[in-house]
Amino acid sequence: MRSRDGFDFVTRYAFSNAPALDRVLVLDGSNAETKAQVVGAWSGIRPEVAAEDLYRSVGRGETACDASFQDLARTQNSSLAAADAQILFYAIAPSQLPGTGWSLAQLLIPLLLSLLGAAAVFMAGRLTSLRRLVRLA
Repeated sequence: MRSRDGFDFVTRYAFSNAPALDRVLVLDGSNAETKAQVVGAWSGIRPEVAAEDLYRSVGRGETACDASFQDLARTQNSSLAAADAQILFYAIAPSQLPGTGWSLAQLLIPLLLSLLGAAAVFMAGRLTSLRRLVRLA
């Protein structure tokens, strides 16, 4: 596929052989007829996963990036969306990002994994010391 700016997209899958997907998003564009054809083709082949058009409701003064970050805030969390916008130097007000903050699992899993890693390093050091003591005895 070729974009209107001349960028070539090489598709990896067709609708019929796409792997299991959680979500299908319709790209932003002004050609409503083409969008409807694509959504219809997708729905005919894979009706179990509905295609979502995030950009249909972009209001006046908003951009597709605003809609993308708002969706990220709704589906993941608002802290992640705000951090991603900041990394990309995109100015968006925190009030535009509905959603929750970090969940307990999102905070505890990295902490527990780092503690597990520290315990493994500690035990490896203890085993090395124990082997030296056994050799000397």
